[in-house]
This record gives sequence, C-alpha cells and structure tokens, in this order.
Amino acid sequence: MTDDRPPRSKGPFGPLEMLDEVQRQAFEAALRVTAELSSLGGGLADLSWLRDGARASSIDAGAGPDGAEPIDVGRLRADVAKAADTFADLLRAMLDVGFDAMDELARRGGARPVGAASPGGVAEVRCTVRNDLHAANGLRAHVPQLASVDGVVLAAAAHVDPERFDLQPHERREVCVGVPVPATARPGRYHGLLLVAGLPDAAHQITVEVAAPAAPEGPDDGD
Repeated sequence: MTDDRPPRSKGPFGPLEMLDEVQRQAFEAALRVTAELSSLGGGLADLSWLRDGARASSIDAGAGPDGAEPIDVGRLRADVAKAADTFADLLRAMLDVGFDAMDELARRGGARPVGAASPGGVAEVRCTVRNDLHAANGLRAHVPQLASVDGVVLAAAAHVDPERFDLQPHERREVCVGVPVPATARPGRYHGLLLVAGLPDAAHQITVEVAAPAAPEGPDDGD
C-alpha cells in the first residue's frame, strides 16, 4: 500500500535530514577501518607497517632513520576518539544555539491577548502557558481579578478551560479564559493576570474590552 499523502514539512529542521547521510558515511568509514584491521589476520602482530610509517615520517622531517620511534597505537586510538567526540560536541553546540534562539523567540510575548464583549456577554481570551521547569502535574490556572487603569474592578468570575492540566518540561498548552461581563459593567478596558498554581514564574497579561451597550432604537420620524 502506497502512501499518497504529501510529505510533512519539517520547517527549519529540514536540513537535519542530511545528518542521516553523514552518519551513514561515518558508519561505513568505521566499518572499512575495522575490515582493514581484520584483514591483517595473524600478521597484525607484525608492527613493521607502523614502524615503517613512522620512519618515513621522521626521514621527511629531517630526522635520522635510526632514531625513528614506532607509532603509539594507544595515542592514535585516543586521537581518533577525541576527533569523533569533538565533532559530536560541535554538532550539539550548533544545534543548541538554534534551539536557544527558538526558545528566546518563544519567550517574547506578542500582542497582549484581548477578549471583547458587550455587557451581558462573555469575553474569551486565549493564552499559551509554558513550562520552563521539570515535569509539573496538577497545575491550576486562574485569574484573580480584572481591573481598569483607574482602579475599577470588573465584577466577573473568570473561568479557565482547562483549569487543571499537566505540562512536561518546555511543553506549552493553550488555555481559554472566559469572562462573563455583567450587564451593569462600565465600558472600557480591564486588565489582569492569568496565574498558574505550580508554575511560580507563569503570569500572563490579559485584557478584556467591554463595549458600550448599543443605544436603543428610537421611533421612526415618520410615526
């Protein structure tokens, strides 16, 4: 059965597919080295191929052939292992830079979430809660109160959906804040904070804009 679905876009992670080819080549190179050593068979105890290589290098450097030292296999092995570790560390560091940049962009708040409703209606505000800590279970989101800049409190009990949820490290979740606007509410903008019990650093600014009630329609002039 063939999958006719179009391939899913990987966004900025698309180039990581090239790592599969790099890893394959590195694996094949390691296999070739292993095969070369295995092919020596019983002649592996004869290290003349190492000493000859060291002697040739010494002669090229101007040293006398009699003073040539055999190649230190242990040191050669350590150097190769160090080179492999350095490549892995470099790759990890480069990816960390990219993820740190993404994390910083995610931290920057965009426009403050705003919900609007007329008196007697329900304003909805959507916020994204992010967990920077360890796995957190049984979190509870709530909005203590909403107030205008001149201190007028909106007499409304905001409810959050979902009110309780769990978040893994660096996980995000969208919650919806519903604010039933009283019929007697004064028009204007009311501000508050969405707090999350269990995440001490989570405080999201929200705004509810209460519209002016519609003016009643008067009698027609022709009546």
